[in-house]
Amino acid sequence: MKSALTVKYAINKIIFSKAAVDKVSEEIGKYSDVETGGVLFGMIKDGVGHVLKSTDAGPKAIRERFDFKCDPDYIDMLIDMEYANSNGTSQYLGEWHSHPQVIPAPSDVDLNSLDEIASSSESLALLVIVGFLGYSKDLFTDQTIAIIKFKKEDNFYALPFELEECQ
Repeated sequence: MKSALTVKYAINKIIFSKAAVDKVSEEIGKYSDVETGGVLFGMIKDGVGHVLKSTDAGPKAIRERFDFKCDPDYIDMLIDMEYANSNGTSQYLGEWHSHPQVIPAPSDVDLNSLDEIASSSESLALLVIVGFLGYSKDLFTDQTIAIIKFKKEDNFYALPFELEECQ
């Protein structure tokens, strides 16, 4: 049976590395009463997006209770460095940020942002939102959603995700 999504790099699941979850948790701990975030790096293999690394948002990021914006110059630098240091094996997958919710839901601003990122990407963009109210690393899978947007499609898709087995 043919998948409903037929694209160049189809993704049907996301797997987060321990290092990626640790960095997200660290950043949420630093900024526990405002939104924060960063970018996600990894690879796509056999229909699975592997998030191997997450970052902070940079020194000029805007962090407010109901708003968040990465430091664009810092993020551009991180993307260039990650690509160069990995010899092109690690790619920019998308962004993550936190919401003042237990179970997060994307806002219209989030979906518009994801649409812009996907439009400027080769094929897709990933957005991960983590609820920071009552957050603990042990609750990462319960308090997180993953949404993907493909460049040439109008729809957004929620993706299942899991943690690396070694966690």
